[in-house]
Order: sequence, then C-alpha cells, then structure tokens
Amino acid sequence: MAIYQKNNLLIDIGGGLESNIWDVYRNFNAMLDVQYNKEASIITISIAWTDPEKAALWVNALIWEFNEYIRTREIERSQKNLKYLNEELARTRVEDFRLSLYELIAQEQKKAMLANTQNEFVFRVLDKAEAPDMKVYPRRARIVVISTFVALIFSLLVVFIREIIIKEKEKLIP
Repeated sequence: MAIYQKNNLLIDIGGGLESNIWDVYRNFNAMLDVQYNKEASIITISIAWTDPEKAALWVNALIWEFNEYIRTREIERSQKNLKYLNEELARTRVEDFRLSLYELIAQEQKKAMLANTQNEFVFRVLDKAEAPDMKVYPRRARIVVISTFVALIFSLLVVFIREIIIKEKEKLIP
C-alpha cells in the first residue's frame, strides 16, 4: 500500500484516490515483469507503462522499498535477538554456556551492523532503471500488417458467403 501512495499509483493506475486498492494491485502486477536468471543470479525487473519515465521511477522505487522493508525487518529482528541473548547471558552462570552466548551475540551484532550500514541490503542494483531511448511497444508496423491480413481474409470470407447465398437464391427462384 505504501508504494502505491508514495508514487501516486492510485492516481496513475487506478484513476483516482477513490480507486480500489486491489484494482491498482492487479493492474500493477499485470504491468510488472520479473525475470530470474539462475546461472548469473540476476533478477531483472521491468514495468510496461505508457510513460517510460514513470515506469523507470516505479521500478527504482519498488527495489528501494523492498530493500528498506527487509532491512528494517532485519534490524528489528536483530534487536529482539540481542535483547533475548543479553537477558540469557545475565541469567546464566555456566561458563561454557556464557561463551556460546557471547559468540551468538557477536554474530547477531554483525548482522545488525550490516543491516544498519547497507542501503542495498537484499538487492544490489547493477543498473538503475532508465527510460528507453526508443519506443518498444506497441509495434505499429506489425499491428498494421496483421490487421490488413485479417481484414483481407474477413472480406474474402464475406464475399464467398454472399456469393453462396446469391447462388442459393437463384436456385430457389426459377
């Protein structure tokens, strides 16, 4: 919901602030294309929209929001874990157990440090989304050729059916 409001998706995709959030979600998902290349471990995200500048903005915002959400969640999880580990450390008197707790605390502090210092926590952006320099879609030449071909077939079909009807009428009327 936050990404829709922050980037005016309710207005751009849904048609206004009174839009149903589920309609905006379905429309946004229909425009969104996510591809994963297993060999290179690369995820490619693109959005097909009439305004290429907005589409690029939305892709960059989507990645930033996702990174920020996971990073914040990881920081909160680390803080809860550290609180619990410190409470356990204060309660225990067994030296071996205390050493294990110190190691766990050190590992959790490393995770918290990484989450706090890295903006690109989950996804590292190789290339920011940019608007294409040429129009890619729709392919007007292909549309014209296909529609001309379909119209030709349809008109031939109409002519043949009409011819058959005229011949059948001539047979009935002597």
